[in-house]
Amino acid sequence: MLGSGGGGIGAPMPPLFALALGAVGAVVGHSAMGMRALPVLMSVAAVPLAYVVGARAAGSVAGLSAALCFAASPTALLHGQELKQYSTDVAVVLVLLVAASTVAPRPSRPRSWIALAVVMSLAPAVSFPSALVLPGIALATLACCTTSAERRRWLAAHVVSGSAALAWYALVIGPQRNRPLVTAYWAGEFPPLDGVPGAGWVTDQLLDFISYCSLHPRWLAAAVVVAGLALASRWLGIAALVSVATLIAAAAWRAYPLSGGRTSVFLLPFVYLGLGSALGGIAAKHAARRQGARTRRARDRRPRRRAPHARPRRPRARRRGRLRETVPLIAVLDAERQPTDRVYVYDGGVQAFRFHHPALDPTITLGGSHRNDQTAYAAEVQPLLVPGQRLWLLFAHVHTPPGGARSAIRSSPTWRSMRARSRSARRRARRCTSSRSRAPQAR
Repeated sequence: MLGSGGGGIGAPMPPLFALALGAVGAVVGHSAMGMRALPVLMSVAAVPLAYVVGARAAGSVAGLSAALCFAASPTALLHGQELKQYSTDVAVVLVLLVAASTVAPRPSRPRSWIALAVVMSLAPAVSFPSALVLPGIALATLACCTTSAERRRWLAAHVVSGSAALAWYALVIGPQRNRPLVTAYWAGEFPPLDGVPGAGWVTDQLLDFISYCSLHPRWLAAAVVVAGLALASRWLGIAALVSVATLIAAAAWRAYPLSGGRTSVFLLPFVYLGLGSALGGIAAKHAARRQGARTRRARDRRPRRRAPHARPRRPRARRRGRLRETVPLIAVLDAERQPTDRVYVYDGGVQAFRFHHPALDPTITLGGSHRNDQTAYAAEVQPLLVPGQRLWLLFAHVHTPPGGARSAIRSSPTWRSMRARSRSARRRARRCTSSRSRAPQAR
């Protein structure tokens, strides 16, 4: 069996998967149930991996939805019971996405690039179809790079992984494809196409794959998946789009079959992650609507008090413009910042910061958009906390959590000065009232 096509098995088998399968057989035995231990393990591992990717790309609700799809989908359960590498293909693609999600929010960390390079180098040896996802991972991580140092790390990581992929092809994949038994298997299972596949045929195959993923009706499910990938982080949408395009190109060049069945099952993570992202977007919108209604009700119930003879307040637009002015903040930052200081810019202030401070350096981190996901913000800021170094935080559009707004305002000097003026105005009003009441008695 470890001969990968030479011992009666016509389907090509990745070398590391064959070695893992042989090791499992040596431990639990070569029975039908024992040999299925590895596919079952990969099917179970797909559930937490899907949650991690979904939570990092589109929030915790999206992660839970994607994990539920992998836990309850008949397609995922079916391939988890087969003595083939399809469940391993899904798990390897999820591991690649986990590595990419580690790089995307913090591309300046060398450790993340090293881990991504290692995973991408070993992926083709565990799962042959995962090689079709590598171009999507490459372009997705390139879109996250903003500085020249990050682009150099990206180039080094993908030069290493590309060299490893070429070595796997020259040493393993190519010799396997030339074996007579493997050639007969591919010719019998997947007959060659007549001419270049057209757009209609490609669309039918992709829609058949949506149906194969247990999603019906397929047109509506495909639209929901595409909308979910558009709502998720940009790197996930790029990875999905480029992976599908690579599969279509491989089918046109007769390098890999495009079908609406098991040979395309390595795309299953993108389908379920897109579906989970769409459900997460709907849940986030519903939660925001409920929070807005709750805030309006609380504001309507709050009594409005105004001190007599108090100084009229300034127009709200002027106060907002003054509080959100970015130029003085950048001036203070440029004046007091030390060479070893680090700067973190919240996503809401990135546009204004880049407009007034176009010169960026590796110590400046531009935050990403992780709405309603505090763990993602903590993952961005935590690596910047270095002992002995200062960290500047520049925020904009900060939403104070319920219960903390009143205490935060009352502790500010502006609130104390306004309250002192209000008290003095009330005392003056009481004096005027008492003097008027005593005037007739004096006469």
